[in-house]
Amino acid sequence: MITNNTIKFIKSLQNKKSRHDLGFFIVEGYKSVLELLKSDFEVVDIYYTDQFEIKNESINVNNFIKVSAKDLDRMTHLTSNDEVLALVKIKKSNFPTNNETTIVLDDINDPGNLGTIIRTADWFGIKHLVCSSNTVDYLNSKSISASKGSFLRVNVVYTNLEEYFKTQKRNVFGAYMDGILLESVKIEKGDLIVLGNESNGISDKVKPYITQKITISGGNSTESLNVAISAGIILNHFYAKI
Repeated sequence: MITNNTIKFIKSLQNKKSRHDLGFFIVEGYKSVLELLKSDFEVVDIYYTDQFEIKNESINVNNFIKVSAKDLDRMTHLTSNDEVLALVKIKKSNFPTNNETTIVLDDINDPGNLGTIIRTADWFGIKHLVCSSNTVDYLNSKSISASKGSFLRVNVVYTNLEEYFKTQKRNVFGAYMDGILLESVKIEKGDLIVLGNESNGISDKVKPYITQKITISGGNSTESLNVAISAGIILNHFYAKI
């Protein structure tokens, strides 16, 4: 039987500060947890209901804890999770080397956008994201859900971007509305691709480090593209050029 203290602890992990102070985060939902079990993340506990158990009779993990649907509902961060929830240790992230193409995110606010960017990066084989300190936490439940398991395979690190760029000796492409058309630019392996905030774009503090502004053709009937869609278009161009 699960205790109220455990439920309170799980619920506290909705908060970014609590996650990082305590060193744990939550993965929810059938598909995400199955992906998790194939990864190198350390799973502490898995709380599951009959619905999950029926579909996964062959799974045998010591730290599986059966709970009622009502108790899982009290623990969950999502609106549609009625099967399973995993308590996971946060894994240390590492900075990419200079020969690895990297997406740099400058103050992305929306967890759904971040999760989709992680998923898109994974699709195109980009293994590293460097995020500003103010970018939303990728261990947010909505980011994890939007990534569809890709957060398990893409390394995400947070840092002061000004200090990070000072250490870099490579091309830095920044997505702008007034840059050179993407089709005329060759993004090569090891380059940095910078995407800015949903409302304000790339910040003034990052702008001096951009070596080439790029833009996506179009823009005749709307103010700008969604940042996650922009990431997909830019990475498709990069993938086609290598």
